[in-house]
Amino acid sequence: MAGRDVWNPSNRVAEIFINQAHVVAYAYTMESGIGDIIDDECAIDHQLFLNFISTLADRHEESNNHSLRQLLEGVITVGLVLLVRAGGSPDRMGIEERPYWQERCAWVAASMPAG
Repeated sequence: MAGRDVWNPSNRVAEIFINQAHVVAYAYTMESGIGDIIDDECAIDHQLFLNFISTLADRHEESNNHSLRQLLEGVITVGLVLLVRAGGSPDRMGIEERPYWQERCAWVAASMPAG
């Protein structure tokens, strides 16, 4: 993303994240910005992905459906970590204003090997 390797997960973890993001994008009639896995790599369109994650974070915050919120959290948290690693500013993405996401991102980032 943005010319940087931002994550080096196992193949299974990458497949689950990408497929989960694609399903969520389909459900909301959006583009995720995540490309297909080719030669063990996946290109991400930074702007589309930023819009996707930001929209999901807003929908998460607006929803009172705990099941939906839980389903969205994995995609949002991993997505925020990837965006920060690609050089995104946490305050521009609203993370600074949302302590919940700060805590989740710090916890998840520790288990996400960088590229």
